Amino acid sequence: MIGKDTKEAYTYFRDFFLFFEKMKREGLPASVYGPRILPMEVWSPQDLSSIWKCLNTGSGAKKNCHSYFCHVCPCSSRDILFFTVGENRCEWCRRTEKDKCYHWEVGDENTIARFQRDLEAEMAAFLESCKTTLEEVKSKTKMKYCPSAMDHKVDIYSIDYALDDTESDEGVKNLYFFSSLLTDELRLRNLPVQGNLAERRERLKRQLILEERLHLILLAVERSGLGKEAALMLIMQAIPCIMHLENRVGEKILTMLLAIGAEVFQKHRPGSSLKLYIEQVENIVCKHILGTEWRPKQWRVPMKEGAEEIGKVSLSNSTTGEFITGLGPLIDFIFQHPDDSDARNKWHEVLRYYTDAMDLLRQPTEFTDEEIDEFRELIDNFYKKWIALVGREGITNYIHMLGSGHISLYLTVHRYLYKFSQQNWESLNEKMKVTYFRNTQRGGNYGKNTQENERSHLLSVLKVFQRELLWLSGIGDEVFNS
Repeated sequence: MIGKDTKEAYTYFRDFFLFFEKMKREGLPASVYGPRILPMEVWSPQDLSSIWKCLNTGSGAKKNCHSYFCHVCPCSSRDILFFTVGENRCEWCRRTEKDKCYHWEVGDENTIARFQRDLEAEMAAFLESCKTTLEEVKSKTKMKYCPSAMDHKVDIYSIDYALDDTESDEGVKNLYFFSSLLTDELRLRNLPVQGNLAERRERLKRQLILEERLHLILLAVERSGLGKEAALMLIMQAIPCIMHLENRVGEKILTMLLAIGAEVFQKHRPGSSLKLYIEQVENIVCKHILGTEWRPKQWRVPMKEGAEEIGKVSLSNSTTGEFITGLGPLIDFIFQHPDDSDARNKWHEVLRYYTDAMDLLRQPTEFTDEEIDEFRELIDNFYKKWIALVGREGITNYIHMLGSGHISLYLTVHRYLYKFSQQNWESLNEKMKVTYFRNTQRGGNYGKNTQENERSHLLSVLKVFQRELLWLSGIGDEVFNS
């Protein structure tokens, strides 16, 4: 099928995916074509846009602050930088003693089944302990537990509110208010209200941590049901392509670096035009990253249409790889001022963690458990430092999948993801486009004796591929050598 890539177009492949489900359950019976084929798992590696259409869920990372943008977990755009601490961290983060856990649970069938069992038991325990439901508590509570919030130390409704000033009239007033709030919140949950402020705060905080865990489980269960009836496959079948991942993440890194570089350049050179910055960047890229002094490449900094502003970088996968591996000279140029030495070192560090992780992810052989742990550690370090450098603006869907542990999970299940890379398909797609536009008449004139309904856009392309398939498969050699 050749046509526009839309959600509606994917409905034509429903029977195709139903056949995959049947293969998983039953296999194929014996027939004149051969013996019985036993049940088998069918995987469907794709780029994210295609996965969203197949699963009937997912969107851009910052498209809608109130929607679930990730097709794998219950992370919404509003909570894109959310992390857990303490006992609510995942097992990996507790084992490796990381203070912040950015990982999200995947809403696959096995995990959701476990969540539902845990939820039933923990909700019953919550009801017995507090004599009320979680929904009622959430509707009435004013106290917040959100260590990932920027203002969690200064918001008086936060359990982590810092009582630094207890001498001034305003400080004493805040102290009494916060103390009363703690007592009211404990009573709401039927918990003891005895003890000093520190003891009551700790008692309520333990309860809020439990409520956060239950809330995350509820979100995961709720998220797993969205779009499920219209989905063409399961989450664990929808394996993200690491070639697309590496390309999109590389483009984002370069886009952020160029935009930040423009601000830094003009800050240290008041009155300098953006044009001068662009000229110097293009000179470095063409002569030191993509080319050489003797054989410079032709590349231009993208600009937003109708604005003096750096635009979004869009590159082929091979060019992105050249950029990322050779980005050092550009980082050194952008942060050459002595005041920017710390930023320069941080960018080099982030890039080193990322390139080491990608080199490992492209490994064409099965990973050992130690190699998977090494990848996790590299990506965790990259993600934490990337957020510190660029914040929310630097997060995309693929970067979220890296930082939230989703890629590590797929890696654990399949042992390596190189075999699911769409590189060969993209190469075939490119060859098809070149053949169609350069070597066919694009469904045009076939001669005066050809009827309109006999014209074909595909026939010439398929003939080329058929000849190529004969030689790649060895059938051509057999025919002509027999």
